[in-house]
Amino acid sequence: MQNPPRLGGVVRSKAGRDRDLFFAILSIEEGHVTVADGKLRPMSRPKRKKLRHVHVTPHVLPELQLLLAEGKAVEDHHVRKALAAWQASKDKDPTP
Repeated sequence: MQNPPRLGGVVRSKAGRDRDLFFAILSIEEGHVTVADGKLRPMSRPKRKKLRHVHVTPHVLPELQLLLAEGKAVEDHHVRKALAAWQASKDKDPTP
């Protein structure tokens, strides 16, 4: 069973030209999530993807989760920094 989507969570795209790329969840709607990575998908034009087209990981980016929960502005550099830190920690830890 797939993990439930959470604000600030990390997803991997399963379909489309962005397949196998990681994104942060910015909003959750009925059957859809809005995602961005700060580069390919900046905050100015986030991507709305169906849940069946993404793999929701159990990982959450706490910095983004806090900003989103407080309703503060999230900028591209916040998303890039959080995803890069998560990716670096994922590369150090060989467990899935």
